Amino acid sequence: MFTILKIGFKNIYFSYAWVVDYLYVIRWQLKSIPRILPRRTFIVKGTGRPVLMIPGIYENWRFMLPLVDSLKRHGFQVHVVTKLGYNAGSIESMAALVIDYMTEHDLRDVSLVAHSKGGLIAKYVLMQQPSYVKKVIAINTPFNGSFYARFFFLKEVRVFSKTSASLRRLSAATTVNDKIVSLYSRFDPHIPEGSKLGGARNIVFKKVGHFSPVGDKDVHIIVIKQLNG
Repeated sequence: MFTILKIGFKNIYFSYAWVVDYLYVIRWQLKSIPRILPRRTFIVKGTGRPVLMIPGIYENWRFMLPLVDSLKRHGFQVHVVTKLGYNAGSIESMAALVIDYMTEHDLRDVSLVAHSKGGLIAKYVLMQQPSYVKKVIAINTPFNGSFYARFFFLKEVRVFSKTSASLRRLSAATTVNDKIVSLYSRFDPHIPEGSKLGGARNIVFKKVGHFSPVGDKDVHIIVIKQLNG
């Protein structure tokens, strides 16, 4: 009887996590529309250490505003790549845009802070330009793929399948993993496999969900601590 109640409570809790997560993503997807959110400048001049933000699939850079603002308040020089748009292109093509931005702005010793698919792009950038990248901090990134990806017809999502060529290529590149910090929720409804990456620094935080941790202050504290480490 106790076991049945425990399973039932767990299912209710996970369902609640799904709802909270999607309410968050709907809110911030709406707020990230340029006509709704006031235009702002995010390339900060000064002596702060450079940080480049990479959002997840179907997210533009505005989706990461809560984290961007936290990093700015702590003195970091925050960069965003507007040409990524809603990040629907291939991992390789999106990484090329990031590398072009880094080259154009001569960003060296830069840390890449990314969410979800953005972490895969960041790792690919690290593979291509290891001397430019200090470290990668990835939040809820499907380094091991996602079970759900196989059920999607959209090629942009199917790239997260374990069998995709892009993911296999990234998984094989283990020599760069020691420059990656993988932060992930104890329960991520989109990545049941979790985001643990062999050879990387793996940190599990208490927050549940896939999207909402981007706006969580406790997660921001962890990101800032890892950037300063």
